[in-house]
Amino acid sequence: MELISLPLVLLQISNIYAGQTEALSRATVRVTPDRSVFTGETVTLKCEIEDQYSNFTYRWSNSRTSVFNSEHYTVKRDTLTINRVTESDQDAYWCIVNRDGRPSLSSSSVNLTVKALPRATVIVTPDRSVFTGETVTLKCEIEDQYRSLNWRYWWSNRRTSVFNSERYIVNRDSLTINGVNESDQNEYWCIGEIHGRPQTSLSSSAINLIVKGSKPKPNIISETEESVLTASGSSFLGLTVGLCLGLSVMFLIFFLVLLWCYKNKKLSQSPSAFSPQQNISQTSDQKQTGNVRKAADHTYANIKLKSKKEMKKKKKDDKDTSADNESEAADHIYANIELKPKKEMKKKKKDKKGNASKGGDNVYSNLKKGGGQGVAFGSVDVAYS
Repeated sequence: MELISLPLVLLQISNIYAGQTEALSRATVRVTPDRSVFTGETVTLKCEIEDQYSNFTYRWSNSRTSVFNSEHYTVKRDTLTINRVTESDQDAYWCIVNRDGRPSLSSSSVNLTVKALPRATVIVTPDRSVFTGETVTLKCEIEDQYRSLNWRYWWSNRRTSVFNSERYIVNRDSLTINGVNESDQNEYWCIGEIHGRPQTSLSSSAINLIVKGSKPKPNIISETEESVLTASGSSFLGLTVGLCLGLSVMFLIFFLVLLWCYKNKKLSQSPSAFSPQQNISQTSDQKQTGNVRKAADHTYANIKLKSKKEMKKKKKDDKDTSADNESEAADHIYANIELKPKKEMKKKKKDKKGNASKGGDNVYSNLKKGGGQGVAFGSVDVAYS
């Protein structure tokens, strides 16, 4: 009995040990280069198990399907390689371990994150357009959220790659060109790459560096000259303002004088500028002037009418005249007209002023009538007002 019971005890002990080993065995997935990668990189997932046995088989899966060998995926025992990852490869991955005669093991899942490559930008100081002899600094800047990664930088232009030299200084993300000349005029760009991950290489957009001729020299003015220029400028400004004000005042005075002369001329021509006595005398003068003007519009004549006998006598003297002239003489009244100047008329008017005021504005004369053919003969004095 004792000999039979010993092997059973040993078998039980071995079973207990095997159960403890199974319980302790675990599978894990390790990702290279990182669980967060950029598009275009190659990612390797490796399934690791603590058990020392080597007779295992492996299977890979993600949240959508099982993963097998293909152009994009490479499965080689305990490793899964994803070539040139894209954003569609972002997923949760795990491995399954099959052991002969033993239960299979499943690893915990790992989340693979795929991002687009960041952008690089070149910043130029002091400017993209510089003068010969100046110092120019070009800096390659990556997006803020990715600057903490271990980036490496290279610089290039259209002719060649740029390395450290006497005139070019490369310090990680910056390139300094000392004493630029016209041969440095070119297009420059930077290339960034995360250390140990060559597939993360990215290139910035190119910037065009323009190198002009020599920088113009500034005009140096001493403090004394500057103060003189300032004082002369201030005096010139004051002189200009004073001249403008003086011209304005002169123009205003000239305008006021013209206005005063115009008003005086108006007052001298206005009737209201005279006294009442002057107005009365002016009114009488105006009336007399009006009468004179009316008299000037007429022709004054001293008319002497001839009698019928005198006309007959005249007719006999003029009997050689044609019959037409005789008939015209019979139809007209002949007068001896004597024109008098205006002064004589004014004198005559003053002499008869009393009679004219009594009889109105007209002067009537005595008329001597003679007989025959309704014609009045005689001496008539006619005065026109």
